[in-house]
Amino acid sequence: MYFIAQVSLRQSITLNHLLGRVNSSNRFIPHGLMPLGVLGGMIGLFIFVRFCFGGSDFTSIAGDSASPHSRRI
Repeated sequence: MYFIAQVSLRQSITLNHLLGRVNSSNRFIPHGLMPLGVLGGMIGLFIFVRFCFGGSDFTSIAGDSASPHSRRI
């Protein structure tokens, strides 16, 4: 139900000439990041799970701080 509502809402608020781009980016980004998830799983399997969580925390903080849309604290 959530997926159907999400797609319907996204298509209702998106301009008609941008529907293809929005839908393709919505599919490309999760599928494009799947290899990183596999890499994180392999690192967690062979090294340490704690290392994987630390790496994901670091990349999240770095991405948030590099974003021009982040708010200053």
